[in-house]
Amino acid sequence: MSGIIQKYDEATGHLSKTQIYKIGKLLENNCIIKLNPHCYKSLPIKGYNKSNYTINIIGTNYFTCTCQWFTMKKLECSHIAAVKRFINKELEADQRVLF
Repeated sequence: MSGIIQKYDEATGHLSKTQIYKIGKLLENNCIIKLNPHCYKSLPIKGYNKSNYTINIIGTNYFTCTCQWFTMKKLECSHIAAVKRFINKELEADQRVLF
């Protein structure tokens, strides 16, 4: 994969692509891996980044991520949002959508 997935422009304070775009790329490239019901891994998008991130679910609806965005801002990142979509896809067969 080549091209820009996401880039922060310090001059404008904006991202080059939407978070929805990045979430789609994480799912499209099978970057979300379920380790257990409460722990997921986000693998790198080939040609974009080289980092793995761990997403944990604490309790029933609190998510954490080891990425810089979540660590610094404590706001939902694209990795957490991708895990939520991944979970919903798993639950669609049961017709139980949580997020």
